[in-house]
Amino acid sequence: MNRMIVAIVAILSFSSGLLSQTESLESAIEKVAGLKVPEVQQFLKDLKSGIAAKDSKAICAMVSYPLGTTTSGTVKNMSECRDRYARIFNQKVVDAIDRQRFETLFANYQGVMIGRGEVWISGVCRDKKCERGYDVRITRVNN
Repeated sequence: MNRMIVAIVAILSFSSGLLSQTESLESAIEKVAGLKVPEVQQFLKDLKSGIAAKDSKAICAMVSYPLGTTTSGTVKNMSECRDRYARIFNQKVVDAIDRQRFETLFANYQGVMIGRGEVWISGVCRDKKCERGYDVRITRVNN
């Protein structure tokens, strides 16, 4: 009986720990990164689908230009992104995106980190004063 009580307490503690981690992540996405949770969830879903399909057109449309990368230099526009797609979204980056789950994202003032920093996403304003809102975009690739 005592073991069962200990097991139930352990399970409840673990579950509430997961809940608080998700709540903390969602809070960081909204309050620190300045993004809406459903938008980040949808962006991650679309990114994972595009990567799995090797759809360079869809993925490059998710990028904010110019895009800084660590090994591919600065990518000026969508045409360059598509031409250099395999170097930008190399296996290291593809694997990081493929493995990423929403629950294990990290968010700070720079945006939301995928993997161990292989990809960063953030809100990019549609106009200079951000009066027309923002779009979630890939803002950095550390390949």
